[in-house]
Amino acid sequence: MPSNVEIKAKVPDGQKENIHKRAAAIRNPGTVVEILNQTDEFYACGGAGGARLKLRNFGNATADLIWYRRPNNTSGPRESVYYRVSLQGWGNIAEMSRILQMCHGQPTCTVRKLRELYMCGQTRIHLDNVDHLGDFVELEVVMRPDQAIADGEAIARDLMSKLGLRECDLVKEAYADLLMAK
Repeated sequence: MPSNVEIKAKVPDGQKENIHKRAAAIRNPGTVVEILNQTDEFYACGGAGGARLKLRNFGNATADLIWYRRPNNTSGPRESVYYRVSLQGWGNIAEMSRILQMCHGQPTCTVRKLRELYMCGQTRIHLDNVDHLGDFVELEVVMRPDQAIADGEAIARDLMSKLGLRECDLVKEAYADLLMAK
């Protein structure tokens, strides 16, 4: 099953521009920053251990259906296992949403964000502006099948340092949890 090691951090006050500059400086040479408008609909998921199901709509007739499991009890680097099905070019995202609602009920939460994606080695650096929550940094170290989780944790910690993120900036909860707590 594919996995990654993730961290999520609130952007410290006044540091958004600095973090953007640092991410741009360490991104893979020759890569461009992707700007993504994403709307994630979360559905009730019967899986144990923090499992979640979401339909990620990119607003351009493209979406991903994603199941994932990640513990929410730690704010440091943590493993997330996932399955993702791309609905690229499918064009009927509203119908997929209806099917999910028939199976799982209304979405439990909808998260809207503007995401800037930088690639750095095997890591996806997300600079997110989340509606009603503010600015965050999310690191996803995409693990290779032969790679130890400790390697991903070390990569995440190194990138935290390079981006100027501190332990006190880290967030345990998913965006959906933060929104539902408001």
